[in-house]
Amino acid sequence: MKSFLRYLSVLCLAIGSAIPSPAADWWPASTAAVLKSAGEHAAELTRALKDVPESQREGMQFLIENMPEADA
Repeated sequence: MKSFLRYLSVLCLAIGSAIPSPAADWWPASTAAVLKSAGEHAAELTRALKDVPESQREGMQFLIENMPEADA
């Protein structure tokens, strides 16, 4: 019984680590650099990146990377 529970625990950990977190940072380093320099607006921009539907990620990334520094 102990070996079964140990096996089950290992299996659950393996499955859990294989499933990506929905809030995982999917954007590249170039976008992260913009967020780092965004100051007080970084939280809003990060939330926009995390909440955007997957089909619109490329567009959101483009907008954030190409917005004027004064707006970021």
